[in-house]
Amino acid sequence: MTEEIIIYWSPNIRASKFSANLLFPKPESLASIIHRDKVPGSALLQCPANKDAMKNIFVMKAGVDDTITFPEGYLDTIASNGMDGLPMKLKSVAEMLKARDTTFEGYTNVVYNLQWLVFSSEPVMMRLTAPWYPATSPCEGSLFSFGQMDVGRWFRTLNLDYHIPNDTKEFVVKEGDALA
Repeated sequence: MTEEIIIYWSPNIRASKFSANLLFPKPESLASIIHRDKVPGSALLQCPANKDAMKNIFVMKAGVDDTITFPEGYLDTIASNGMDGLPMKLKSVAEMLKARDTTFEGYTNVVYNLQWLVFSSEPVMMRLTAPWYPATSPCEGSLFSFGQMDVGRWFRTLNLDYHIPNDTKEFVVKEGDALA
């Protein structure tokens, strides 16, 4: 018999210029998304390998539209400027921060300022990945920083950490987009 593990989550936001409740819809199980969007007769929901795995996959979605426009050369300028963790002075709803120097040439490491605090009642490994059903990305060529941690033993903030190409013109998030 499998015992249920309770996983708690909460918005964690650095900026105070908006109501966090508007930006953080409740995480939604992938199984419920597929059930809602299913094609009649779909074998995906019948397959034991899929249906059991989907029960423990949750999607974090955007609660509002947001577009961040980068001036020409801006990302090249901040890519290695040592201003790690500081807000980028760009118009946006949820703000963007310079994360740290990147290991990828031609990219800048940024954090989109929607963060979740996650912990659980018991030890449990959690993986954070880019969304893949449906696959979404805020800009072409972006790389999402993935990770794995035991949220029952490590109180953790989940960040939307991206490496974006320095020639990116816009970072676009649409309400309802899968973020992670």
